[in-house]
Amino acid sequence: MVLISTINRISRYANKWIMTVLALIIASLILADGPQGLTLFFWILFILISGVFSINGILLNRSFNQEVQIYMEAGKPVRGIQGFDELVAALKGSLFKSLLITFASILSLIIFIFSDIINNEDLEDMGPTLALAMAFVAISVMFLVEYPDDPSFTPGGLIGYYEPDVFPFNMDNLLSDVFVTYMDPATFMRYDEWSASVLNFLNPIYESDEIQITRLERAREKILLLAYLTSSNPNTFTQDVILRELEELFGKGNLENFISGKDTGLTWEEIIDIIVRIEKQAPEPFRLVDRIMVNLTDNYEQFVKEDLYFTVSARANQGSVTESSGLIVFFINKTTREDRTVKIKLVTDDLTVHPAVQEATVVLDQLTDPFPKEQPPLVAEGDDILSLLSSMLQVGDAIWFRVQPRGFGYRVIAITGHEIGAKGTFGKTFEMRFTKSLSWYVKSYAPKLTALGSIALPIIKPLIGF
Repeated sequence: MVLISTINRISRYANKWIMTVLALIIASLILADGPQGLTLFFWILFILISGVFSINGILLNRSFNQEVQIYMEAGKPVRGIQGFDELVAALKGSLFKSLLITFASILSLIIFIFSDIINNEDLEDMGPTLALAMAFVAISVMFLVEYPDDPSFTPGGLIGYYEPDVFPFNMDNLLSDVFVTYMDPATFMRYDEWSASVLNFLNPIYESDEIQITRLERAREKILLLAYLTSSNPNTFTQDVILRELEELFGKGNLENFISGKDTGLTWEEIIDIIVRIEKQAPEPFRLVDRIMVNLTDNYEQFVKEDLYFTVSARANQGSVTESSGLIVFFINKTTREDRTVKIKLVTDDLTVHPAVQEATVVLDQLTDPFPKEQPPLVAEGDDILSLLSSMLQVGDAIWFRVQPRGFGYRVIAITGHEIGAKGTFGKTFEMRFTKSLSWYVKSYAPKLTALGSIALPIIKPLIGF
């Protein structure tokens, strides 16, 4: 597995730029009619490095299929998991492109050698140019191929490579719903086992007055919150603090089993790693967590006075128009009323974002734990801000709007709403900027430029006098 990971890492990062540099060296040697032996040396090196792509594609698919087979033999039909077919198609696509890179590289060398062997003046002039054009074809494909971070069924390893296409609309448990949405099929297999173990390991006194499903939902939400705080603010939420909070959930007897992942499917370190990977894909829910934390620490008195908390979280700068973007509208009912219903509406125009109008109605959960009269400390035994934050996430209700932008630039979106039976409305209008990321430029222009270079080479060579 270490070998596969190393080859995958090299293919994802180093090889693309090494092959590009080698192609430029070969092109300069051909233009300058450089030594044939030196040109041949760099071309062989070009092919050897291109072969790593094929090896990587084959090993990735082989490793994935072997682990799928293990699950199937254990009676777990992983092929039925949502997203499995899309993941398999993506891996096969990566394999095909990997083989194409190597094939085009080998073909380029064959053309170069053949043109050198055949005693024909026209072929001697055009052969190296055609060979180089084929090498540039390999580079064009190389910038389009993508590989996962982790080449196996390791929990979280395929997050980012696997892109979910189904998202929850109503979110009752903010972090848990996001966690499940972005899990790749490999992680999802472990998640069910992990959830069952969490419920089994829970301290009997934890939320003892609630039904089992509610206890599990609240425990999961707090675990994921602690995992996020461990990675985002380790100086404040130290290992001792986190362990103490986890001990409240599981007691001393089961704490070690939970952390080590014994009979749970996921270790504590794997949960933290998955959270970090998901945050890169969907930062919106985690910015909500940060925002509520700021309100509880810096604006506590005003926060507890308001009977309804409303906010919207979205990335101000998006990196691509090929992927949908998320907006999370979040509410906290800070009363014990069970009949509070809010109607929310997203409005833009057809030329800006699709869909242009979306609506949702939410029945808000009631506040279960009263606020302390005085602002509690950030972290302490008993009442503290950390416990309040966890409670707010459990009480809060969210709508996860997904939108598809139409073109780059600024897009104005309005979120409006009102509470049914109450006077007044509320809302926010904000801008989302869809920018062209470096990755977008590379994928969009690198293949075109390399193809253009291969076509222009026969024209450039006589013009510059070679």
